[in-house]
Amino acid sequence: MSKKYEKKLKILKNRKEDKRSARRSPMADGRIFKSQSIKKQKKDLRDLKKKMERSKRIW
Repeated sequence: MSKKYEKKLKILKNRKEDKRSARRSPMADGRIFKSQSIKKQKKDLRDLKKKMERSKRIW
């Protein structure tokens, strides 16, 4: 096999692993976040705010 071909295979394998390991979070992935309804976005942001406040209390 040529080195070029081997390199392409390696890149493809890595991409597959990355997709599996990545957490599917709307906050992390902007594209999914944009596609959500505005009500859902606001609710998510409120929930996130509550989580942040709770974590501050612990520390």
